[in-house]
Formats: sequence, structure tokens, C-alpha cells
Amino acid sequence: MNELLDAALAYAAAGLRVLPLEARGKRPITAHGVKDATTNSTRIRDWWTENPVANVGIATGGGMFVVDIDSDEGVKALAERGVTFTAIVPCATTGKGLHYFVQGDAPNAVGVLPGVDIRGSGGYVVAAPSIHPSGRRYEWTDPAYFGKAGPP
Repeated sequence: MNELLDAALAYAAAGLRVLPLEARGKRPITAHGVKDATTNSTRIRDWWTENPVANVGIATGGGMFVVDIDSDEGVKALAERGVTFTAIVPCATTGKGLHYFVQGDAPNAVGVLPGVDIRGSGGYVVAAPSIHPSGRRYEWTDPAYFGKAGPP
């Protein structure tokens, strides 16, 4: 079995649009990038048959955005502004920090605070169990989020 394909199919079954990304990377490998993201299981199987080690991307927007925290400085900047996340907000570790999956809509925004980006409408994030360029695996912080590989 292919853990990456299984995760992509699980995300799609949960209604999240997925796309393949370069192996151990963050760039889409489809012709139109995030615009190709889909929940179509046949297309997803085709992608991972062609690229079995492709990382898994999840398109953001449509009622979900991600707060991407890339450093301790980002955690501090949010805390100083009174922004905290409860244990019920799905969270995944990344190569450098955390992704908090939040219900709602927000635009893509880079550098909203030091070490903090927002991945919203028209964006995407790398998802568990993908491998960061550093070699670190993306993982859900709570196994209740469909285990280490599955969707929030």
C-alpha cells in the first residue's frame, strides 16, 4: 500500500480537495497547480500511480483556511495579540512549525506577522504524511484527526 495515496484518498473522502506535490517538496506537479485540486478518487489514483512518492497537498479556501506558523517567533507574535488555538482545532506539525486548520474564509497572506502566513482562498498546504524538504514528516498532533495521516 502507498501511505501517501491512502492519505490523499482519505482527505478527498472527507471533502478536501487534494493535489500531488513534488516528492519531499512543496510545489505542485500538475499542469495548473492548485487549480487541479480535486476530490475525484480516480484522478487521485492516477496521480499517485504516476508519482508514488508525491507529497500530498490540500487546497485551502471554501470554508477552511490554515494558519501556518513557521517559528517560535510566530507563536509569540500570535500570543502577544491574544490568538490561541484550542485542542479541538486540527493541528499538524510541519518541517518548521505548525499548521492550524480553521473553519472560515480568509485570503492567502504571507507575513501577516513574523513567522505567520495564512493559506486561504486559492492556496494550499502540504499535508501529513508528506515529507518536508528537511526530511521531517508532517503529522497530525492528535491521532483523533484520522490518525497520523488522515484528514481533520
